[in-house]
Amino acid sequence: MEKAEVKKVLASSSSRDDIQVVLGHLGLDNYFDAVVSGYEVAAGKPAPDIFLEAARRIQVNPGQSIVLEDAAVGVKAAKAAGMKAIAVESRHTAGQDFSEADLVVSSLEELNWDIIKNLGSLHTP
Repeated sequence: MEKAEVKKVLASSSSRDDIQVVLGHLGLDNYFDAVVSGYEVAAGKPAPDIFLEAARRIQVNPGQSIVLEDAAVGVKAAKAAGMKAIAVESRHTAGQDFSEADLVVSSLEELNWDIIKNLGSLHTP
């Protein structure tokens, strides 16, 4: 399998302080290339602002991006930004309309690099 360079951004509607507390608690402080809080953009989801800012911060074309989202408004925001969207259902969001998503999974464990590549928006170097 080819090894791909994938930039990772956490884009959350939460405050930066809340994001940092959770990342610290999970030991993920240095996992992401950038972190964007919903408080740092003009309009919240379903507006595309947070995802466009995430792409800008890592200098990636939005059309070459995939968003993992657990809420329908986030899927709408990703699609409005011109990105592919993978909806990850949870017990809290299972009843939401994920029809705009490019793929719907019930767990992150269902994903692998081949599935992501097949979405057609990321290319390995």
